[in-house]
Amino acid sequence: MKLSDEAAAQQQKQWAAQFKKVAYQKQRRQTVSPQRMQASLAQMVRTAKVQLREALKKNNADHIQQSVKTLIGARAQQLGLRVRHEKELLGRIDQDTLAEWMHEYYQECTRLIHAVEQLKTDNG
Repeated sequence: MKLSDEAAAQQQKQWAAQFKKVAYQKQRRQTVSPQRMQASLAQMVRTAKVQLREALKKNNADHIQQSVKTLIGARAQQLGLRVRHEKELLGRIDQDTLAEWMHEYYQECTRLIHAVEQLKTDNG
């Protein structure tokens, strides 16, 4: 299933909003070490992947959607940590680098959604 340009643009807006939300939360919650946060995110991703596989097997649309949201949210948080780390190292972040990272983030989110849609089609 291919997303229309308008739907893709809407998805990107939602993902950007998710990233901004996570970035704001990161600014408020500076007490957790980046290493600890990265480990927590890795665990969250592992758990969400297991839940997604189970939801796909059972064809449970609500759980599939929740797992995808969790994975996209975790990826946004990972990007936020990457940006924070870069700012701490260099004191700033190059806008071209940030744009490249955001583009990678959008591509990964799009690939995830396409893969899930394909698996739903194959299983359904």
